[in-house]
Amino acid sequence: VCEHLDAMTAATRNDPAGVRRHTTEGLHLADRYGMLWARGLNATTRAMLAAVEGRFTEAEERYAQAEELFRRVGAHLATGPRTLGLWTIRFTQGRTADIERSVREVHEEVGAPVAVAHALLLARQGRLDEAREIRFPALPVTDHLYGIELDYRSELAVLGRDTTTAALLVGHLLPLRD
Repeated sequence: VCEHLDAMTAATRNDPAGVRRHTTEGLHLADRYGMLWARGLNATTRAMLAAVEGRFTEAEERYAQAEELFRRVGAHLATGPRTLGLWTIRFTQGRTADIERSVREVHEEVGAPVAVAHALLLARQGRLDEAREIRFPALPVTDHLYGIELDYRSELAVLGRDTTTAALLVGHLLPLRD
């Protein structure tokens, strides 16, 4: 857990080498002591690093590995990291049609936390009127997915030519630039 927290701290400092180092150390400990949950966390982090570096096939394999590990420990949200990871990869690849059904279904099931992703998917497909119909909280949720939500909201504002929202988001983005 400490190595995972150190990796998260390194990530907030934009230190991918630190993330990699702490993830490797955490995985070593998790393997040594047979800690499946920790191995799942590390597999997820390694998948994210592979995706950021453009190694999408490796990222997908690591997300699948993480899902299996989370299932083995009985995590009720075992599919979450893989689902979000695949969405991120497909958004990066410009392959929104591949994830449209999944995004819609998860949005119908979960609601507001997925609404911004659903709206962005529709906007990227040129379906701006449908994207505007998707309702989500006016302010970004400051949780563990805050950075992703800011990214999605920013792109959505640009695609929708929504200068009011763009101006509001600047206040959230400026503290993150350093």
